[in-house]
Amino acid sequence: MNYFLIDGRYDDLLRHYGLDPQAVLRQAELPADTLNHDRITMKEEQYYRFMQAIDELKTMDDLAVKMATADQIETFSPPIFAAYCSHNGEQCIKRLAEYKKLIGPMTYQITSSADQVTVELLPGDASLKIPAFLAVAEWAFLGARQSRK
Repeated sequence: MNYFLIDGRYDDLLRHYGLDPQAVLRQAELPADTLNHDRITMKEEQYYRFMQAIDELKTMDDLAVKMATADQIETFSPPIFAAYCSHNGEQCIKRLAEYKKLIGPMTYQITSSADQVTVELLPGDASLKIPAFLAVAEWAFLGARQSRK
């Protein structure tokens, strides 16, 4: 998949947390109208630049956690809904891992043992590096969702 569908609420979300969406887009070297489309898409590398720009322009250190744990951060997503319908946290993470490529430019590599589940976040393109801001947000999102199960 070359392009990924991006949550259409980013414009509002950025404004809510005191960031100028246009400044973020400029910093990420993305077109000024990127967040104005009915269906927002980005390539993996563009999305990573977008996340890095948010990190560079943020005004609060815990912004990744705040954004990821805000109520209803995600719009309706069938893969996420399917994961939320799991019987337990481990099954939820495994379902997210199975469908992650449908909802974002990264994958989960899961290793399980009798008493531990390890999840590694990997970029879709091995030549790219997942921005720290995105990794923190992803883990905060997972942790917040697992604590509600």
